[in-house]
Amino acid sequence: MKNTYISLDILFVHADGKIANIAQNATPLLLDSYKSAVPVHYVLELNAGMTDKLGIDENSHIFVMDVDGL
Repeated sequence: MKNTYISLDILFVHADGKIANIAQNATPLLLDSYKSAVPVHYVLELNAGMTDKLGIDENSHIFVMDVDGL
């Protein structure tokens, strides 16, 4: 999280939109890497605490839109 000055929740997402796993409250300004437990297609970063506030967990899905044609 080098050069990142705020804590983040990091969502690791499969191609179908299912959440694979979440790294909550990632510490800013560390050189540590946050990795998914399994291979994923997408990563979504939110302000820390938003996954709890929005009720997002590993049973959640996100809508994935194909924008290649835009």
